[in-house]
Amino acid sequence: MDLTESEHRKLDQLMDTILQAYADEEVSLLQARSAIVHVFTSLEIDNVAEVRSWLEPERVADWKSVCRDATGA
Repeated sequence: MDLTESEHRKLDQLMDTILQAYADEEVSLLQARSAIVHVFTSLEIDNVAEVRSWLEPERVADWKSVCRDATGA
């Protein structure tokens, strides 16, 4: 899968957001690691729709919400 320049920037922002969520203790290390692995595995298997869905801000907000629900925070 070839990412556009815009998608590369969004991927950088996504990684920053995931790592910041961990640093801010909004998510666990396992949750942050799992999200990163999920995105990069999707890239590797050319699951374009999945990768692009993770690049949308709503997806990250939903992910954080699911993480909060899973930890009872």
